Order: sequence, then C-alpha cells, then structure tokens
Amino acid sequence: MIKILLVEDDAGDVFMLREVIDESKFENELFVTHNGVEALKFLKDPANPKVDFIITDINMPRMNGHEFLEDVSKDDALKKIPIAVLTNSQDTENCIKSYGLNATICLFKPLNQRKITDIVKSIERFWLKNTSIKT
Repeated sequence: MIKILLVEDDAGDVFMLREVIDESKFENELFVTHNGVEALKFLKDPANPKVDFIITDINMPRMNGHEFLEDVSKDDALKKIPIAVLTNSQDTENCIKSYGLNATICLFKPLNQRKITDIVKSIERFWLKNTSIKT
C-alpha cells in the first residue's frame, strides 16, 4: 500500500485528486493537509505513518510550497520522498525553482482529468519501481 500526503488548500482540487487516486489500480492511503506548516507537522510526527509520495500546491497560506520544499530538502529522512508540485502560475520559473528543491514532477493548474491521471501514473510508476526493488 502506498501512503500519499496531499498538501493542498483548495477544496475542489482536493476532491478531484482524492477521486482519481481512489479509482487508481493500486492500494493507497491518502492524507490531506492544507499548508506547508501542517504538512511538516504531519511528516515529523512519529505517531503518523511515513508517506511514500507527496503532492503539494505552491500557492498556500502560512507556508507556501517552495518554503515547504526547502524545509523538506534540508531533512535527510524527508528529502528522499518523491514530490509532485502543482502550480497556478504558468511561469516556468516556479517549476525550475521546485526542481532545484528536489521536486520530482511539476504540473500546471488548473487541474483536469488528464493532469490528475498523469500524477497518479507517476505515483504508480514510482510505487512499482520501488516495490520491485524491495522484493
């Protein structure tokens, strides 16, 4: 089972992502936080499960996605987790900055069925690759 953390403050995007992930072909458990501060608290709490994949928005209150990525990239345990970044801006600089902070994939909003499916396929590929290595 793959454990996914979604860091997203837009309820509509959370709904769409949850729906597609729930319909995916792999077993998963989805956890949702609404900003980078909540996400870091979740990730660093030993009572919470370790996640296998993170999907984060860039534009969020309290701590934006780049600040979140920066904190994650400084933590030896967290920086190994693959991260998909979502951005409202069509400015490629957001993606370039995200990749510099160890993001795995960067996708532009607005989200549509195809983009969400791309995210889920990326998670599936990651999961299949890593589970085949472990076995």
